Amino acid sequence: MVQEIKVLCARANIDIQEFYEQAASRHLEYLLAQGYGQPPASKLAHDDMMIFKTHEDIIMRYQTYTLQKWASRDDRDGQRYNEVDLRLLDIALISTIEKKLRGNTAKQPVKSFNYFTQEIDLLLEQQRCGELPAALDEYHKYVLSTWDKRIKKVRDEKWGRPPQ
Repeated sequence: MVQEIKVLCARANIDIQEFYEQAASRHLEYLLAQGYGQPPASKLAHDDMMIFKTHEDIIMRYQTYTLQKWASRDDRDGQRYNEVDLRLLDIALISTIEKKLRGNTAKQPVKSFNYFTQEIDLLLEQQRCGELPAALDEYHKYVLSTWDKRIKKVRDEKWGRPPQ
């Protein structure tokens, strides 16, 4: 099995660590979509020995939805959302990607977490004002289902498929 993974990585031009990170990311995405493991918002981001200060779940979501690696410039923007409800982050990232895929720059992938901050801030303001649906879980499930059924396919067509 290890040899097969090495061959696949060589063909996809990725290193083995990246392969395992992407596999773990996809498995976590599946588990989260099934409702498992929603961590509390107060969970600490990282200890002081870690490179990034942004919560791992935020990084994982960004990488899963955009197919881009997390960078230090992303960490400067991302860490301020460590305490945000992860359902709101999913909604913001997916809706922003959907808007981009329908726009004039659809063929160019998102390359920075900063691209999402305006939508995240808008959702946080709507939440503060009580303007979000009362059944946020249902809305979140709906957004995830549109991602799986439609948006992800368009993203893959325009930005390239993730390595398998």
